[in-house]
Amino acid sequence: MVKNRRNGNIEILRFVFAVGIVLYHCSFIYYKLPFHAGYLGVEFFLMVTGVFLGKRIKKELADKEKTVPSEDLSDSFHSSFKLIVKRISVLFPYLLPSIVIGWCVNCVFNEGLKSIFSPKVIFLLTEFLFLRSFGFQNAHATWVDWYLSAMLISLFFLYVIAKRHYHVYVKYISLIVALSVVGLLNHEYGSTNVNTNILFGFVNVGVLRAFAMISFGLFVNHIAEKISEIQLKSSVRWFLTILDIVLYLVVFFYFSYSNGYYDHMVIIFLAMALLLTISKQSFLYGKFDNRVSTFLGKFSMVLFLNHNYWAQNMESIVNRIVFLQETVWWQRCAIIFGLSIVTSFIVLIIGYINKQLFSKIKWNSIVCDNHKEIPVAQY
Repeated sequence: MVKNRRNGNIEILRFVFAVGIVLYHCSFIYYKLPFHAGYLGVEFFLMVTGVFLGKRIKKELADKEKTVPSEDLSDSFHSSFKLIVKRISVLFPYLLPSIVIGWCVNCVFNEGLKSIFSPKVIFLLTEFLFLRSFGFQNAHATWVDWYLSAMLISLFFLYVIAKRHYHVYVKYISLIVALSVVGLLNHEYGSTNVNTNILFGFVNVGVLRAFAMISFGLFVNHIAEKISEIQLKSSVRWFLTILDIVLYLVVFFYFSYSNGYYDHMVIIFLAMALLLTISKQSFLYGKFDNRVSTFLGKFSMVLFLNHNYWAQNMESIVNRIVFLQETVWWQRCAIIFGLSIVTSFIVLIIGYINKQLFSKIKWNSIVCDNHKEIPVAQY
């Protein structure tokens, strides 16, 4: 058995939901493809981020052996900033080639090769610096920069809140925040599938969505840890295993639904399924902890970064390449998926090379001052 600190079930699910997002963006262009609610994969990614954040905070609090209020507020924000820097340092080796390739694809198949060096190239800084959720104009290189920006902003503040007030926020407030935001988005937009809209004149709904789903993940992790400590009968564990599978099947079936009217209920089912997955009570727990699941989890990240520019530009590509003009919608969807897979493998290789180069850079020493290092939970 390979020693693996990652939950193989989660890694496989990350890949499945990433594929769902790819198919959703294909269906956005070719409506006959029945994956109109695949955007809920974003909710899964954000919940998983909340689960990992909860595990990290619990580990740090246990290692420090101190109560939450004993840490100075400035130290909490400093630790949060270091967390964000670490996340970016892991992501950036793969994000860099993704942005470059996406920009080139957008330019070549729309305005021509020369447009690569047009003045609009300055808007790439919005994606490199994760500024989309601040309202900055972007270049639409990857088309998923709103997610990265919203996730990092939410993580920055939630880390501080949850670490300083873990027992209050995670136990009692996080669920209320998550359900309130989901209900609000469903009421205002008829779906949670919103990302850069502005609510009440100043609230970025993408950040609101990320904040809510990460909070949901914090709550799910807390309840799952409690459930994992209970000794359950085999019959109950079998029931939970079957329920876990059924809940995911309901979510996947909902992907084919063309109306977001039931998003709020399906998100609750998704949270329940994730809770059972990480509770250690399902008989499937640990069955997929291997190199394959680890690879699929990592591949889901680059697939997420490198699919939407192919979907958004497929009609332009078809118009420029004669033999593709005879293809029908499902063939074009297959081409999008194939190009996304190939590009993701290329980015995975380039990212690995970049990672070796970037590993020599001490990111925290560049952007952070000399606060005492806080132990980092491995997940």
